[in-house]
Amino acid sequence: MALPESSIHSIALGNDARRIETRFAELRDGRALSITLGREEAIGQLVENFCKGVDWDGFDAAKPSIYSFLKGIEFLRGLPSRIKSPEVDFDPDGDVMFEWNEGPRRTFSVSIDRTGEISYAGLFGGSKVYGSEYFFGSIPKPIVDNLLRL
Repeated sequence: MALPESSIHSIALGNDARRIETRFAELRDGRALSITLGREEAIGQLVENFCKGVDWDGFDAAKPSIYSFLKGIEFLRGLPSRIKSPEVDFDPDGDVMFEWNEGPRRTFSVSIDRTGEISYAGLFGGSKVYGSEYFFGSIPKPIVDNLLRL
């Protein structure tokens, strides 16, 4: 899925702004998708949902944060290949949400915000887990361990 040209224009300055514009250009041109094995559909969902804009949920939701979007791309790229791709969306606060639903009482969800804080919760039969971690380029072990429980 191609990103619209208008979604990458910015008046922001500095190294962060240049990195963000470069990442958008890579995504638009398809280069980033070609190196992400097995995650194209989830990344496509993330891009599509990001491009919906303001009030995307019909309840005055804000436009998702570009920083959350980029953290979401990094998170998807960091998933071990043996873990199934999640369903992807944004919450009304602009955080990226990932969900793995394997049936009744077998679900795990992750939310990542613009700062890289990850909140997670899971239900594995009669067992519940929840917590928070920070994402600094690799997925924290407690999250990977819980995903492997599915």
